[in-house]
Amino acid sequence: MSQDSSDGFPPASGRGPAAAPRSWQGPLGQMDVAPDDLKSTISRAFDTEGGELGRALVAKMNELLAVGNFWGDDSTGAKFYNGDADLPGYASMVEGVATEASAISLFYVQVGDRLYDMGRNVEVAEWRTIGEMPRVPE
Repeated sequence: MSQDSSDGFPPASGRGPAAAPRSWQGPLGQMDVAPDDLKSTISRAFDTEGGELGRALVAKMNELLAVGNFWGDDSTGAKFYNGDADLPGYASMVEGVATEASAISLFYVQVGDRLYDMGRNVEVAEWRTIGEMPRVPE
């Protein structure tokens, strides 16, 4: 493997040119993220967005349920609500939308959790690196 980092990626091992701490000049420009940012601001933003999305979903689903039985009690209404052999009905479609929207909301929260873990892992790696540094002789 070449030690040339002209492709914008940092070297794969410690034998190449050293990158600036917590900064990386990648193909799309410089990325500068501190572990504290990952653990607080960035992860919290994903957590907040996921929570807001979940609350918005519950509010809209409640509004939809408040409309009530708008499909009626006749055979056409039953077919609309329950579906038939060819097409799913309203009930299963509403359930599917709620399930998928909940999954998206949960995804945001989980991304926030993973970003927090990334920040913590970077801190641990930094401390391990410091611990492995050679000592200056006295």
